[in-house]
Amino acid sequence: MDPGGLSEARVAEMISGVAAYMRQERNLYFRASELLTPEWRTAVQPYFSKTLLDTVRTVILKRARIPPPFLWRSHSLELRPFS
Repeated sequence: MDPGGLSEARVAEMISGVAAYMRQERNLYFRASELLTPEWRTAVQPYFSKTLLDTVRTVILKRARIPPPFLWRSHSLELRPFS
């Protein structure tokens, strides 16, 4: 399917689905999250603002994987990476 053939309504629906997924995941994992470790902060400091680095939080999953539920839909649309 040509991505240009997607209707504006379908694109809005897809964006809404991704946003909802991100909110759900944030709500689920926020309590287990931590601020960046000093090592990670030092590594990414040249690329991001102090404001962002002061607030960003991460979660390290051990023996877990979170597949996005919307990923299978992109396969059904036959979307391909841009090249």
